[in-house]
This record gives sequence, structure tokens and C-alpha cells, in this order.
Amino acid sequence: HAFGEWLELDRRVERNPFARFRPIFVQGRDETQHSRALTMEEVERLADAFPARACLYYVAATTGLRANECRSLRWSDLRIQGEDVPHIQMPAYRDGVQQTKNGKDALIPLQSWVADELLRHRATRMGEVTVFDLPQDTARMIRTDAAYAGVDEFDQEGRKLTFHSLRSSTATILLRLGVPLDMVQ
Repeated sequence: HAFGEWLELDRRVERNPFARFRPIFVQGRDETQHSRALTMEEVERLADAFPARACLYYVAATTGLRANECRSLRWSDLRIQGEDVPHIQMPAYRDGVQQTKNGKDALIPLQSWVADELLRHRATRMGEVTVFDLPQDTARMIRTDAAYAGVDEFDQEGRKLTFHSLRSSTATILLRLGVPLDMVQ
């Protein structure tokens, strides 16, 4: 669906050629395979309803970081001041513990407005090593927040809202924000 949305957004086709297809669900797959996507408007509603988590939602939605990656993100990983392109420089391993799912160092560009959000967020986390304080049950956290913010838990195909939904939405959100496709990839 995301590729078709990009084709439509980039005016390469008049209508998303994949919109009529329903996703195929395989019994026994991980819950993240059934996550629904969020629109930027829904992310903004989450952020507006829970200002203390606004930065978390913006970072996850615009970088594709997983819950554990957000949980382990440290202030020392951020390159947001004095850089041409603000970014996260996440090491694959820290203190012998794997930080990224693929075991590789990651350099993740940040939108400038997200870097500004991180600078504001830093003031609320003075003395903390980590950027975010996430509960273990991030799926429950986001569903509770979504209910309060008026964001549907399920989409039209029956896919459930989880923290992974933010990652599932990243490419579409970045394309709609005007980020070039080669940067999104």
C-alpha cells in the first residue's frame, strides 16, 4: 500500500493501484505483522493529547525506531545541534547488549522540527541518560493514549494499533511531509 500511495502522491498514477487489495494475514505471525498504520494527523492527535509523550510519538513516527530502540536511545546518540542534518547515531551494541534489531550501527536522519522537539524534551529529562522512559507494555500505552485522543484502535481491515504502528507509518508520513523518496529509503 505504501508504494502505491507514493505513486499517487508523486503523481505517477492517478489512483493507488493497490488500494483495492486486502492484506494477507497468516495465522501465528507476530502481532507487528498485523499493526495498522497511522496518519500524521493521528500522530499529532496523540501528541496533543499527551504532551509528555509528544516527542516520543514524533521520533518513532518519523524515524521508524522500534520500542526497544526508543527505550535504549541516549542523549549521547543524538546529533541535533551544530549539524547540517540532525540525526541519531545509534550503535549496534552498547555494553555488550544489542541495540538495533539487525546488529548494525544506524545513522537515522531527523526532521529539523523533530530535532527541535527533542531539544525541548531534553529540558524535561535533565540528569537522565536515556531520552525516553517507556513502559514495557508499549502496546497498552499507545492504545490507552489513542482512546483518549480519539484515534481508532482498529483500522478498516481490522488491524490493531500497536507501538509498531508508528514504524509501519514512517515511510508514508515522511513522503507526505515532502521528504524525497531516496532519503526515505
